[in-house]
Amino acid sequence: VGFGSGGTSHSMTVYSLDTFCVEIEPEVPRAANLLRSQNFDVTKEPNFSLILNDARDHLSITSRAYDVISTDVTNLQYKQNSSLYTVEYFQLMQDRLSDDGIACAWIPMAAISTEELQILMRSFQKVFPHATLWFMNHTHTNFGILIGTPDSLQIDFQRLQHGFQDPDIAQDLALIDMTEPLQFVHCLHLDEAGYAEFCGDVPLHTDNDPVLEFSSPLSFYQYNETFRDNLSTTLLLRPESFQKYVVNADDVADEEWQRHQTASLSFCKVLLRAYDFIIHRERGEVDGATKTLKEALKWAEAGANAWPDDQTRQDFYQSFFLDADQWLRSRL
Repeated sequence: VGFGSGGTSHSMTVYSLDTFCVEIEPEVPRAANLLRSQNFDVTKEPNFSLILNDARDHLSITSRAYDVISTDVTNLQYKQNSSLYTVEYFQLMQDRLSDDGIACAWIPMAAISTEELQILMRSFQKVFPHATLWFMNHTHTNFGILIGTPDSLQIDFQRLQHGFQDPDIAQDLALIDMTEPLQFVHCLHLDEAGYAEFCGDVPLHTDNDPVLEFSSPLSFYQYNETFRDNLSTTLLLRPESFQKYVVNADDVADEEWQRHQTASLSFCKVLLRAYDFIIHRERGEVDGATKTLKEALKWAEAGANAWPDDQTRQDFYQSFFLDADQWLRSRL
């Protein structure tokens, strides 16, 4: 749902899937030739089909059952995007999924308050009770991904390995610096229990009561603070171990699990403190910025020691600390 630059559509075609993209604005796919570095001419792929229509209308009238439906909108405040996050919309997705189909929704974790994030996620969970939240903790991003599975989450490690060994899939994953199966597994941010605990008993976002449509514009310009708060709150509920969600991984050593757990958690901790540092810097609070930077250094060292060859995270650390050091020197 939503063509954008066409990158998601391209990725789906790489998996030899018949891919159908619903886009409401004809001018968006017309610009695809200007974004070939992102979409690799996906509109010319034989297994890609473009549907020019409103997503809700298409899901209401189509008789096709989909194995995966991915909503890639991400911005609640833009026009009527919030209508693609209501309980009724998620129910349309569910109604058009195959029996073992998977629902996916990209969501903002910045420029949205914690209560608004809870409302959004609970609205998804209302339709998909086995919901989980995923966060790409190997690079700097402000988006989360909601996944709704027909049953409790279970990842077949051998099948995952097979995908990473496919040259085309590996090449596509490398574009976002995803290089190892365990790296992918540790992007699970909230399991089913943690997800439910985070949401609590907040109101639902519905067609008749679209609370997020009216509240979220007030959060739009609170980008740094909202992301810091949302990452901090959800991080408290992140799983301490990921092995229970994975089957057919008997050959994976315990040290490998621990290495990725430390590296992924450490990056989240550094990212959290990077935003704390930005907030202190904007307020001119040198003491608070210095304290935050020292905490970030400890976590970055732990992450780097756990996975020394993790160049993407290392690049983020170096860029952040260099920038922070230059600002502090200018203030002292």
